[in-house]
Amino acid sequence: MAVITTVPPLPKLLAPNAENADLNRHLWSTFNKALLELSTPIFFVLDVEPYFMKDGLVQEELFESFMGQDAKRRPDRMHLNPKGMDVIEEALKTVPPFQPPTNN
Repeated sequence: MAVITTVPPLPKLLAPNAENADLNRHLWSTFNKALLELSTPIFFVLDVEPYFMKDGLVQEELFESFMGQDAKRRPDRMHLNPKGMDVIEEALKTVPPFQPPTNN
């Protein structure tokens, strides 16, 4: 069985004060809904949004605040940090075991 995840809620794009936040939220939710519709018995799509939300807010501590070093250091808030990767790993443990389809 193949497993993919939906796109986590990215703080940089979905924060209320983000540029184009409403459009970003619409595109993100539409994309994730389309992904979820692709689930089949041998192609599982795991919705990771609930793992990245707490009390209706994105858990920003699961994302890198900055990327790069010295003069190339810039704000990020899009890439998962080690804690965010741990969340994905825990979420993957919830995927149901593969059950091959039966041919009747």
